[in-house]
Amino acid sequence: MSKSDAEIERLIEDFSKSTVLLIGSFQCEKNGIDIDDLVQEIRIRIWKLYKSDGHDITHFYSYLKKIVNSVFINEIKKRNKEKNFINVYGNSCPLFGSSEEKEIEQNEELIRILGESIVQIKESQRQAVQLRLSGFSFEEIARINKWTYRKTCNLFYRGLERLKEKVRERGISYED
Repeated sequence: MSKSDAEIERLIEDFSKSTVLLIGSFQCEKNGIDIDDLVQEIRIRIWKLYKSDGHDITHFYSYLKKIVNSVFINEIKKRNKEKNFINVYGNSCPLFGSSEEKEIEQNEELIRILGESIVQIKESQRQAVQLRLSGFSFEEIARINKWTYRKTCNLFYRGLERLKEKVRERGISYED
């Protein structure tokens, strides 16, 4: 039975103090991470789970810990990628105000090609790839879509391979 919006919100509010305590144990300020951003991402994941799946989680606190850990790890990975990106491109990085229009146009073209390419793969593969790249674990994707874990992994890897093929067909080369 699906929970109403009010029930989901009440459940989230009941565990909001626990969520903040769990997040606080990661020393977010030391790592330059905004706690409010993490809390918001956790709330979104819980909402998506209940809105798409509709069934109760038997051990909600354990599931909440898993979500908190996953969100924090994803944020750290994102920050590390940004640091590496800045280290590689230095001041010429188009995302940070580079004045070189050619780089900006190339990035816009790449984004356009990726957007056009991803819609060309199968819906189930596209959904698995988009959710995984949005930070969801394979278990979360499986639960959201009512798939098995193995099916989720297969759809993701096949979808990612199809996306690479489509991008290659458009003339973009890359290294794995």
